[in-house]
Amino acid sequence: MANVKQLKHLEHLEDEMLNYGVEGCKAAVSFLKELRKMLGQQDSAGFMQTKWDGAPAVICGEHPLSGKFFVGTKSVFNKTEPKVCYSERGVDKYYQGDLAEKLKYSLRYFSQLGIKGVIQGDLLFTDSTRKTETVDGEKLYTFRPNTITYGIPVSHDIGKGKNMGDGWETRRSRGKNFDWLIIKFGKPGLIKKLEIDTHHFKGNYPDSCSIQTASISKDLSNESIVNISKNWRFILNKSKLSAHKKHIFKKFLIKRSKENYLRINIHPDGGISRIRAFGNFVK
Repeated sequence: MANVKQLKHLEHLEDEMLNYGVEGCKAAVSFLKELRKMLGQQDSAGFMQTKWDGAPAVICGEHPLSGKFFVGTKSVFNKTEPKVCYSERGVDKYYQGDLAEKLKYSLRYFSQLGIKGVIQGDLLFTDSTRKTETVDGEKLYTFRPNTITYGIPVSHDIGKGKNMGDGWETRRSRGKNFDWLIIKFGKPGLIKKLEIDTHHFKGNYPDSCSIQTASISKDLSNESIVNISKNWRFILNKSKLSAHKKHIFKKFLIKRSKENYLRINIHPDGGISRIRAFGNFVK
């Protein structure tokens, strides 16, 4: 957003359909075909989709004068009364209804991401606006940020590994030793749900895994972290895994106040595609 003085609306290619009807559709398709040729690509059986258009366009980040985190819409650039929101009370001052709810959501979560400078992005959905629906016999995640309702199949490959090379596979073990992986969170939090995905790993998936976590505020070296990690508290004992499957864990062994490190142990060996931790930020 550096040196931006005014945000101007740029037409999307698909707008040709709305502006000129059938002729606009033909012009858009013709343009894309020529673009493909220009890039040296041949005809393909793949598919192409338009840009996902969310709402509102959220402007957020560190205010250049105060250094405080703020959220807002494009109205933050107003010359006479910039609508800059530093708190939920600030949101209520300028906005109401659905827009106010989305800005409060943005303030609550984006402020925890350590954003430097000022950025802009379209908000696609929140927890309250995303639904699960069955359309023509297919189960979809749906959300409607503006005039278009978007649908993503629940089983879609978005977020999944492309192949085994897009995951992590341990060394082979005879059962005497096992490999592990340590992950440091961007911000301290409290895990409410864990997801271990063995997508693509069919003959070489792990028999089981266990999870340990810790809350460490000191600035320790990587070597020190590794040395003490074996003594971290277990929140998940050895749990069976299956081939090519997403495993969800919500029940944990102990109560914790916060954690910023996670260690996953693979028993005895094998590969996983993804590990995801869901929860809340904790100060």
